Amino acid sequence: MKGIRLVPFVILLVLFAVGCGDDDSSDSSASDYCDLSAELDASETEPTAEDFEAIIAAAPDEIKDEVELFVDAAQSDDFSDPGVADAEAKLIAFEEANCTE
Repeated sequence: MKGIRLVPFVILLVLFAVGCGDDDSSDSSASDYCDLSAELDASETEPTAEDFEAIIAAAPDEIKDEVELFVDAAQSDDFSDPGVADAEAKLIAFEEANCTE
């Protein structure tokens, strides 16, 4: 069921969006990533394949592997890989350090 398997990814987007917004950081990639996360969170619809591709493309190099792993897990509805939890933790830490309200 598509809605159920995307729930963890949507929850992650909510966590990103809590602190994401426009900031004065010189790292526009982080800002772009935060802005997209906030936009996806505000959407009334589930993320599409294009949304997943966009979030991967916007991800800064330091978290790109984790975003790809988490997106793959969301799309396949398989969160059994222990690396997914580690990726989620790194993504949350990135958001806390790089996104502002």
